[in-house]
Amino acid sequence: MMQLIKPTLAWETEYRAFLEDWRKSGETIVPEAVGDTYEPLGAYFAELKEMETTVRPGLVTHSTYWMVDGQRIVGALNFRHDLTENLKLYGGHIGYGIRPSERQKGYATT
Repeated sequence: MMQLIKPTLAWETEYRAFLEDWRKSGETIVPEAVGDTYEPLGAYFAELKEMETTVRPGLVTHSTYWMVDGQRIVGALNFRHDLTENLKLYGGHIGYGIRPSERQKGYATT
């Protein structure tokens, strides 16, 4: 059963496997807020928390969740609190990305 959870260090090993899946695919990691270059990983979580309330130039506030099925992170999801003109036309309030090896299994539909 799929759940949305806030990113935590308790999921570090699975999160790193999630990132590796994206890297192997050669695709850009989506959503962009996914922290593939943060070390230590706790810095990524601190930044995500800040992005929920702090507006940065060209960005909107948003909350990030991982899409988890059992013990596997299958995707990441951003709930945008506000929209820019561009997001009103092309992005909307929800941005998500499904891990390449987990596509075509109905996660985006769910």
